[in-house]
Amino acid sequence: MTEGPVKDSNTSYSNVVLSGILTVIIAFFGLFFPFVSDFFWAAPIAVLTARDGLKPGILAVVFSFAALAFFVSPYWAAVSAVQFGSIGLLLGYFLSKKSSFKRILLFTAVLSLVLTCLFSFWPLVQDNGLAGLTADLSRNTGRIMNMWQDMGLLESLEQQGVSAEEVKESFQTAVNWFIRLLPAILVFSALGTAFFNFLAARWGLKRMGCSLSEFPPYTRWWLPWYLSWGIIIGLGLALLGDYVSIRTIFTAGVNLVLMHMPAALVIGFSVCAFLVGKIQSRVIKIVLLIAGVFYLPLTIIIMLLVGVFDPLFDFRKIHFKSV
Repeated sequence: MTEGPVKDSNTSYSNVVLSGILTVIIAFFGLFFPFVSDFFWAAPIAVLTARDGLKPGILAVVFSFAALAFFVSPYWAAVSAVQFGSIGLLLGYFLSKKSSFKRILLFTAVLSLVLTCLFSFWPLVQDNGLAGLTADLSRNTGRIMNMWQDMGLLESLEQQGVSAEEVKESFQTAVNWFIRLLPAILVFSALGTAFFNFLAARWGLKRMGCSLSEFPPYTRWWLPWYLSWGIIIGLGLALLGDYVSIRTIFTAGVNLVLMHMPAALVIGFSVCAFLVGKIQSRVIKIVLLIAGVFYLPLTIIIMLLVGVFDPLFDFRKIHFKSV
């Protein structure tokens, strides 16, 4: 980081308290929007650690834990503090060393994935396994059905030709798919947590005038070529599992595809932004934007295909180069 004026102890403690308060606010927000909160709650700790060092970062984590334990519960506070604290401290440490964005993302993603499995997946497996989770979700769908019955929604659906049994089957199908796709959901959550916290921390440090390692603009983001084969292999496994009627192979293939799809979609829009940026006419750009929004489902499919094959065909001629 850039050398700045020496901070006195009062300023340092003020930064600790401010970072702790921001972390607590984001954590409280996570009670209502958990997946959104996870993507940003480590950023204040990361910014503080990058600017002032590990000791202030650890103090901010302890402060956040104490506040959450007092207002919510000690157990939830401890689990949350371990998650946002470890990710924030690791992010801040690497950012302070001006490490490359690839190194930062790799280590942060691995840590986030380990924590997600430790606090999300492992308890599910231990607590009566996935069968127990399926039973719990099925009971919840039963409660939703009863609530809809009391509100008269089921009667309205029956008048439209949809029976209560069909609604129940739809809920059960959703539960079954959720269980099947749980590995992909956990992986996406972990990688998203690492990536968006990294972006938020970089943004905060840039606003403060800190010097950081190079990071490519959005139009030049790219992925290694072998990630395209991850989707191709996943699709092949899904088709094979469906053909031979082996559920395990089919589920593994679908999960493998879904793990790669968010990244492919992001890269697809990156390629699109790059190519549109080459167009000189503002009118054409506006027409393309309106058409893309109007035909949004088709746009998403095209962006996915572009994102899948860009690592192989290098549409922008930037792969395997220093960006």
